[in-house]
Amino acid sequence: MFKIEFIPEEFGSVLCDFGRYSAHPCTPAPESGEPMVVNTLRIDAPKEIVCYIDRDKGQINELSTGLRVPICMYTVISLRRAAKYFELCDWIVNVKEIGGERCYSAILKEDCEEPEAPLPIELRKEIELERAQNIKQAQEYSDSELNIGGAVINSMNFDLHKYVNAVVEGGEYEVYISKFGLESNRVVVKITCKDSDATCRNMSY
Repeated sequence: MFKIEFIPEEFGSVLCDFGRYSAHPCTPAPESGEPMVVNTLRIDAPKEIVCYIDRDKGQINELSTGLRVPICMYTVISLRRAAKYFELCDWIVNVKEIGGERCYSAILKEDCEEPEAPLPIELRKEIELERAQNIKQAQEYSDSELNIGGAVINSMNFDLHKYVNAVVEGGEYEVYISKFGLESNRVVVKITCKDSDATCRNMSY
């Protein structure tokens, strides 16, 4: 198996288990004393990922299954926005090749997604009716009013390569996520392949 170096090296310990709350030192959460802004999506990623390949052993072919590109997320989404833009409820990751023409988009799926527990029919009807009423009411809110009320805070991580394996070819890629009509900040990830005899400061398997 080829070796991987993450820059900064802290990204090497990120657990990519999308769907589970997983705060990490690389999570782009607000600094101490920094106000929490409702309806924001933040992401962070390694500045560079270096793959040390022994081409004589055919390790270049292992990139398609062995590469890992951790993306850390911190999100604050109001219940009102989630109701108003319920049709945009999917987590979407967007990738653009820098200096190229290729663009990719994929829906993130929760790794821990489990079947929903069964409910009595009458209770299910009550829940669905309340949800429909909340969605109808939310359509009347202005954008500024969507920032009022309760909100859900989450920290999650995912492996970009699991969804967009084209990054295996190396290069620089701009990445951002979107959900409920919101877009995150953009980050740039550089993927580099080097010969395995090159010096490596912090290697992972």
